[in-house]
Formats: sequence, C-alpha cells, structure tokens
Amino acid sequence: MPGSGRLKKADWLDLGLALLAESGPDSLTIETACQKANRSKGSFYHHFETIDAYLLAIAEAWQERHTEAVIRQVEAAGTPEERLEALNIATSLLDQRIGQGMRGLATRHPGIAELCAAVDRRRTAFLAGLHAMAGIPPETAMVLARIEYAAFLGLSILEPQSTPAERQALYRHFLALLKR
Repeated sequence: MPGSGRLKKADWLDLGLALLAESGPDSLTIETACQKANRSKGSFYHHFETIDAYLLAIAEAWQERHTEAVIRQVEAAGTPEERLEALNIATSLLDQRIGQGMRGLATRHPGIAELCAAVDRRRTAFLAGLHAMAGIPPETAMVLARIEYAAFLGLSILEPQSTPAERQALYRHFLALLKR
C-alpha cells in the first residue's frame, strides 16, 4: 500500500483483513497497520477514532464480504441444489484464516463476539432455508444446518491448509451421504 495517495477507509479495512489472515489477531494494532500501510497514525485516526472502532469495522467488513455477499451470490443461483453447490464453491474460496482470526478477536472484544454470533445465526438460518427448499422438513433442515456449519468451522481448524478443491470435494461427498 505504499504510495503518495490518501488511503480510504476501505483500504484500511482491506489491510486489516490481510493482517488478520497473515499474522492473526495480535497483528491488528495501530502501529502495525500504519507501518504496513506506510502511513502515519494521523492517517489512521482520520478514519477510526480508536483501535476498537477499527477492529469492529474490520469485523463488519468480514461480515459483509464473507456472509452477506456470499448469500447474495448464492441466492442468484437457480434450484436449491444449484444454490447448495454455489454455496459450496463460494465458501471454499474464502480465506479461512480470516474467520479463525475473527473468532480470536471475539474472545477479547464483546462487540465482535456479538457480531460473530449474529454471523453464525445468519449462516445457519440461510443454510437451513436452502435445505428446506430442497425438501427437507424445516426442523430437520435446521438440525442439519447446525451440524453442517459446525463441520465447516471445524474443518477450518483441523485442515487449515486444505485447498478450495479439497473442501469442495468433501462437501459434495457430504451432500451425497445425505441422499442415501
């Protein structure tokens, strides 16, 4: 990001998400962000009053990019089965390290913990809705969505180096098991 132009708020958020992915929650300090951006603290404070405001803005950017944008993309697909496949592809391409970093931040920041819980509820409800649209009874669809989402989160911990193709193949196997 070095250069002579002024950084926009979105640039600082991109930088924060990149730092979170590369180095984890401990890297999200004003000093580290300014050093990485080759900018002064004044440039940082132009957009964020405090480090907590910055961290919450990063979490909100994650929520938008890794949840709401994915849902909008999936909703544009056709049948429930096509939507599940679109969800598989879209989520497999997400940088898992960012979600892991958000979970780390949530242990230290109540506002981010609330946002993570809202993301979890939103994702689970959306997934349950997809399964219900595919013909699974709503109560069963919610149970399935909870188990499936737990597996999604667990995979990012157990196999953080897995490739998008590996994650997509695993999910396709999961869906095939449901049809038995």
